[in-house]
Amino acid sequence: MGDSRWLFLFIRAIPCSYFCKHCLFAPSKRFKAMEYDTILSTIQPFVTFQHKSKYAPYQNLAVYVGDCALNCQDFPKVVRFLKAHCTEGWQSVASDGFRKRSRQEWLSYLQDLKRAGTEILEFSLYGRGDTHDWFAGFRGSYEALHMVAGLWYEIGGRVLWSIFIHKRNLAELHHLRRELRGKYRAESEIVVWGYLGWGARIEELRIEKQDLEKLDGLSRKEIAHLKTEREWVEILEQSSEPPFSPVPDVIRLAIDGSGEVKIPYTTATSGLDGLSCGNVLSMPVTAVLEKWEQIYTAWVSAYPSVGYSCQKYGDVGNERLYDEQSVIRKWCAAFEGDTERPTPAAAGSRFAARESWRELQKE
Repeated sequence: MGDSRWLFLFIRAIPCSYFCKHCLFAPSKRFKAMEYDTILSTIQPFVTFQHKSKYAPYQNLAVYVGDCALNCQDFPKVVRFLKAHCTEGWQSVASDGFRKRSRQEWLSYLQDLKRAGTEILEFSLYGRGDTHDWFAGFRGSYEALHMVAGLWYEIGGRVLWSIFIHKRNLAELHHLRRELRGKYRAESEIVVWGYLGWGARIEELRIEKQDLEKLDGLSRKEIAHLKTEREWVEILEQSSEPPFSPVPDVIRLAIDGSGEVKIPYTTATSGLDGLSCGNVLSMPVTAVLEKWEQIYTAWVSAYPSVGYSCQKYGDVGNERLYDEQSVIRKWCAAFEGDTERPTPAAAGSRFAARESWRELQKE
């Protein structure tokens, strides 16, 4: 991995206020907020291990505080800590899902955040006005986003926008992007949610190939990497590659207020729920990472090759648009729910690995 491997810590410090339909966090939304000292206690061991051990299996550390960092009143203090320890997660911050504050409260908070070192706030939109609020599951979200983004822009911060494209906002995209460009002098990015978390449950909102006709040329170009499941089947049906990397570039861990460390994505659609690999407040970081390695290896080895899953579960009649990782996750989800186990001849050594994975899930 050289100097490229990352460890992503998702600190479950404070809940999000929204119920976005594609959300990765949604399966375990209700939990108590952490105190500032507890937040630092969950981060510090990984910071110390990274800087003091040449044997650390990661070279870069990124910390995501809360399901919505801006809900954490002490987040500017956390930003100062992360910046001082050369840890990512402070310079550019995802900002959706915040609770309501008055304009003056927001101004004071954002000024403190900017002084701490944050330069960019990232916002997601799901359409204009009511369309956005419906997708976010929070009335008034659209206006609140623009208020906070406007204040941040006024005090010299940079604003980034991602627009999730779906069946209900196709007609709004062109005007929405033009408004953002004029108001914030910022281009927006069009994205489609992954087949993960609650995003796996809203297939009816995923755009189809015929919907591309309703988009302008620039928008079509931006999502040219998306393909129908039929097209992915044609591309991937001969692939002998595993669906997930045996040695990933990123180690992902989610930590709650008790210090329990869970591994996100231990099923294809699990969001941030997963299996426990220890407690960072009572175990050495080395033990937590060793357990992570054990679980991850069993998990990734339990799936058949991309080609096998493609041939068995690929739906050539599906005209919805996916990126490559999402369509592979869709096939993996079908494999997980398949009551007919593949034969050893069909799945090779992965048959035994799948049985080992099932035993781990029972622990």
